[in-house]
Order: sequence, then structure tokens, then C-alpha cells
Amino acid sequence: MICTSCGLENSDDQRFCNRCGRKLQSSFTIPDMDGEEEGPAVTRLRLEMLGLSRLAIGKFLEAWAYALALLAVTLWCGRNELYWPLYVIVPVLGLMLWRRRF
Repeated sequence: MICTSCGLENSDDQRFCNRCGRKLQSSFTIPDMDGEEEGPAVTRLRLEMLGLSRLAIGKFLEAWAYALALLAVTLWCGRNELYWPLYVIVPVLGLMLWRRRF
């Protein structure tokens, strides 16, 4: 078994890592990529190993979309010297982001 914390390879009968002492997870294995073609399953497996999922990537992209929208509105307001829309958009955007947390 391979420790998920430090990466040390331990024997299969051990319950704790020899190096860091963390509990070993029996289902964690590093897949053999020799001769295996790239595809959706391999990409998904690599993302799961990195701790990323579709939901996490989707939330990341959504956060960037909100940030870019706010930046665009701010630049437009600054260019036109019209600042009152920011008093409406910033709290609404903040409430939308706060609501997405739950």
C-alpha cells in the first residue's frame, strides 16, 4: 500500500505508515500508465488523484466568471464615470456567492 500523505510504499499487511504514522487506505493505488491511451477515464482518474472533480472545477470556473463580470462592470463604470451601478451589483453578487456556499 502507498501512503496518501508521504507516498512511501508499505507492505499490504500494515495499517499505519512506517514514515509518517498516518493510517493507510487500502483502496489507494497508483495506476500503471504504461501502454494505456489517454481518454476520459484516464483523465478523470488523474483529476481524482489530484483531488479535483467536475464539481470543483465547475465552482472554480463559476467563481472566475463572477470575478470577470464584476471587473467588466467596474471598468465600464470607471470609463463612463457612472458609479451608482456598483452600489447595486456588488451586494447582489455577494449574496449570490454567499448563497452558492450552501
